[in-house]
Order: sequence, then structure tokens, then C-alpha cells
Amino acid sequence: MRHQTRQGGFTLFELMVATSVFAIASYMAYSGLMQVMNARKHTGEVEARLAELQMTFLYLERDLQHVVKRPIYNSSNSVEGEIVGDELASYRLALTRTGMRVPAYIMRSSLQRVGYLLEDEKLYRITWAVLDQAQDSKAKKVQILDQVENLEIRFLNAANEWVTSWDAIALPTPPGIPRAVAIKITLKDQGEINRMFILPEA
Repeated sequence: MRHQTRQGGFTLFELMVATSVFAIASYMAYSGLMQVMNARKHTGEVEARLAELQMTFLYLERDLQHVVKRPIYNSSNSVEGEIVGDELASYRLALTRTGMRVPAYIMRSSLQRVGYLLEDEKLYRITWAVLDQAQDSKAKKVQILDQVENLEIRFLNAANEWVTSWDAIALPTPPGIPRAVAIKITLKDQGEINRMFILPEA
């Protein structure tokens, strides 16, 4: 008697079912992987943005904490106070600070003039190589923050009043160094961020 044996293998229907299951599983795995990658990318962008903000306020804090009474001559040969600021001026804030690192072999002061400039929704920190500037004095301009809609700076005077402009050598009564400086930065992606810095002369 001849026995018929069924040869091993899959039917077309079984192959189609297996392929469909594999395709669905692959799609689910790919979707999950993309979600993880997008979440990681978003987290990285948030961390980078937070680092920019922290560095911006660190610059402001260090500059304001090291302000010294040293007016300067600007490139127009006009005298500027050791700290000046105006929300309508090109430089929202400018000041003379100490503490700049100078190698021992370079004969120069540790004082430095720095400023903050808002231009095209970008915040720049400006530094000058010399305090008293000539017409050809060059400044170093470094972007520290972007997507900045507005930068507001207020100064606390001796009468505990907040004012929006400051000139440390303004006449007839020079106000000197303010007691505190309040900074409000308005960002497109973060909204308003406020910080207040107590100055060492307060």
C-alpha cells in the first residue's frame, strides 16, 4: 500500500498572514522608535535652550557683581558713567567691571567695559579691549541669546524707586551705582523671565 506524505511548507494564505503580522509589528516598532527619538530630540532642544538662558543670566550676574566706579570716554570722546542703561538706547546696558583674567606677562588692567545690545531679536554681549575708546576702537560682539522679543532693564535708586534709565554721572546730582538692577527678558518660546540683581555698592 502506497502512503502519501504531505510535504513541509506554508500555504500562500499562511505566508500572507505571516507577512501582514510582521508588517504590523514592524510599523508599531518603528512608530515607537520615532516617538522615543522625537522625545529625545525635544529634550535635547529644551536642555540647550535652558543652558543658553542660564549662561545669559550668569553673564549678567557676573558683570553686575563686579561693577566698579570707573567712567570711560567712548569713541565720540564723550564721558560715560561706570554704569548706564536706557531701554531706548542702542545698548540697553553698559558698565565697567573688574575681574577680567589677564595673563601675568601682559601689562594691562583687569578692568573691562561690557555692554548688552538687542538687535534683530538677538541679544549680544559686547566687550571692548580698552576702557577709553578711540574712533577706531573695535568691540567684540558675541550672540548669547536668540528669539528675544524685548529686553527691559530697571534700576533701583537711593530713594527705593525703580527707573528705566540710568547714568551714573548724570548732573546735577550723580546717582552713582544703583542699588539693584531688574532684568525682564521676553522670549518667543518661553514668555517673560524676570531676574533681580543686588549690586555690591547697595
